[in-house]
Amino acid sequence: KAGTQAQNDGGISLLVGISAVPPTWTEHYSSLYTGTYEVKLNYLAVSLGIDARYVEACVSYGIRTGATYSSEYGGSTSSGDITDEESFLGLAAYAKLPIKLLGATLFPMVGAEYLITTSLADENGTSFLDNLSSLGESLYLGRLFIEAGLGVDAGIGGKLFLRGAFLYGFKIPSQYDDKYISDQELLGYTDESLSISLLKADLAIGFKL
Repeated sequence: KAGTQAQNDGGISLLVGISAVPPTWTEHYSSLYTGTYEVKLNYLAVSLGIDARYVEACVSYGIRTGATYSSEYGGSTSSGDITDEESFLGLAAYAKLPIKLLGATLFPMVGAEYLITTSLADENGTSFLDNLSSLGESLYLGRLFIEAGLGVDAGIGGKLFLRGAFLYGFKIPSQYDDKYISDQELLGYTDESLSISLLKADLAIGFKL
């Protein structure tokens, strides 16, 4: 019976969960020397979602729990902590294919998530958002990721089930990304490239309606 509890057979389920979201921001460039600048961010988010067997949609709210940077340029390296504070709102939708296996349900999933920065301030509480003078400058506050991964449902009794999922995602370049690269090239950094990816772990409790 555990398999039938874990499987959402065409019905609707509510999901309440938490997510650990560590995006990595990597910049490669060349000027007098070739270099790399990398930022690792860590977020923790809570989420509320709806599942309809082949489709899942959720909204989340998260905060940055830590950040570090590292750079290499001309044989010199440096690293340190980033003390900025940030929060975000996330909107996500996924398609998935449930497969029953050994009393649980596995499901490959693919979809998109849009992260909207709701606050961004330095360690003294001074908001960076106050310096944005136009809608164009604020475009970077929205980050669209394409994500894919694997999830599993396991029944825990009655209409309740436990869900876990791991997803990898990459950010779709935005107008802000293109402008940033152009600005860096004007400063003499040639062959500039920028990539942003994330690896996300989700854990949720579901309730079949």
